[in-house]
Amino acid sequence: MRTWPRQSIRYALLVIAAGFSIFPLLVMVDTAFKTSPEIAGNQHWVPQTATLSFWSSALQSSVLWLWLRNSAIIATGVAVLTLAVAIPAAYVLARRQFKGNVLFLDTVLVTQTIAPAVLIVPLFELFRRFGLIGTFQGVILVSSAFVVPFSIWLLVAFFRQVPAELEEAAAIDGTMGLRFLLRFMVPTSFPGIVATGLWAFMYGWNEFMFSVTFLSGVSSRWPITIGVFTNSGEFFVQWQLLAIDAFVGTIPVLIVFVILRRRLELALGSTIGG
Repeated sequence: MRTWPRQSIRYALLVIAAGFSIFPLLVMVDTAFKTSPEIAGNQHWVPQTATLSFWSSALQSSVLWLWLRNSAIIATGVAVLTLAVAIPAAYVLARRQFKGNVLFLDTVLVTQTIAPAVLIVPLFELFRRFGLIGTFQGVILVSSAFVVPFSIWLLVAFFRQVPAELEEAAAIDGTMGLRFLLRFMVPTSFPGIVATGLWAFMYGWNEFMFSVTFLSGVSSRWPITIGVFTNSGEFFVQWQLLAIDAFVGTIPVLIVFVILRRRLELALGSTIGG
């Protein structure tokens, strides 16, 4: 009898949290269908004279799809590079005990407290010397550098859940080191790797500061985050186009999340269970 109130409270909190998450999307859709006088008046939640002209203009514009393609390149690059670095690093930290192991893990986490804005000027000068200004490689490299530390921490937690007996049995069979990592550790911890890759992908997709710093002079390589920003001028904001670009920019991430939802549930369940 006592579980019913607890479940009701739990579901109510979930509904409230879902409402907070969905509300920005509803605002974007609502704004996209309104006319400029309605937005300026701000008197009605539901558009009184809904218009599709801004949707037609935005979706027929080739620049929107160019921004989405560029964001996909950056996000995919960040995810791939992050996993390529974090997986072997997390494997060593999780399965090998050495002096300074815990201190190194703590130091990796402390790097997350460094504000990226502090490094903008030195990074810009460094990238200028190496010819990385205006390139996807520069944005992917610096974005991955800020994602890798937390990704290592995530993967260490997943790798530690793999039974030590599995590694011992594989060692008897002659499978050790990189071979064990690829043949046993990666498949066993695949849900956790997917969750970490999705986190890195979302970070790369939403990245703005490094993109606007290193790609501002090359409009053909702007991601969707810069594209949304261009709808806001010094004296005028194109609210409808801004809302449409922002809404369309969330759809690819939602699609990826839905496709990988089952893997994420497995990863969350294994972490809680462990």
